[in-house]
Amino acid sequence: MIDEWEAVTIEINQSIRESVEKLVNEWEKQTKYVILPEHYVFISELTSLVKQIDPNGTMLIGSLYDDLNAAKLFNGLSIDWNRKSEVKIIFAQCLGVARSLKTGISRIACRRKIRSNHPFLNEAIVQQNNLVFILMPFTENWSDYIWNKELQPIVEGISEANLICKRADDLYGADVMRDVYISIATAKIVIAETTGRNANVFYELGIAHTLGKDVILLTQDQASIPFDLNRYRHFIYSNDPAGYLRLRKYLPNAILSIIQNIESVDARSS
Repeated sequence: MIDEWEAVTIEINQSIRESVEKLVNEWEKQTKYVILPEHYVFISELTSLVKQIDPNGTMLIGSLYDDLNAAKLFNGLSIDWNRKSEVKIIFAQCLGVARSLKTGISRIACRRKIRSNHPFLNEAIVQQNNLVFILMPFTENWSDYIWNKELQPIVEGISEANLICKRADDLYGADVMRDVYISIATAKIVIAETTGRNANVFYELGIAHTLGKDVILLTQDQASIPFDLNRYRHFIYSNDPAGYLRLRKYLPNAILSIIQNIESVDARSS
């Protein structure tokens, strides 16, 4: 079965309600004034509270955490802190989330198992806890080197994780897209190399995001990042020995961080 998410309504405990009440009472009138360092503190404190209440909410549209996500607070990484007007808008949106918490009731995300209704697949599938699936173009002059000499060896060389790394040309079924979909859906982590804005890569990346997969984004060129993906962290590396060295340092840490987060969420959900 595919891991998915549903919303449940919970009652916020008294201590959280008191924390939110204090935040709102202290800051709800501040949107009319200039942005101060204290506003950033408010956003950070509210985000911490929401993560405590709704640790799984990044995976669900309509959840409490998604409300903060809509306020451009995806893991706190997408705010341009130098753009005061943007922060002011975000601050006002965050106040809206905080005011909703004052009721003491909110919708949070919880895990469930569902059957896939995707056109490529209509049967249940099982997640592979050691699979990392790579989305990348095959025909670029750098593709085979990056795959054979960098990505696959880096991923499978992480001693703490015991991972298997595959890309689409490792699959031999009669229906290519069915195989790709199953690999994306069952992978523990998806890595997307978006250099050159390859249409197939972006199509498959859309599937991964729709399924709520943990995705690591790589590119050799910032210009390859389309507008809709600007909100997500990309690791930019160069196609040369210095860039490969940076990739070898970054990728294991990024993968282990995701695995630790998944295990932490699973522990809280069990």
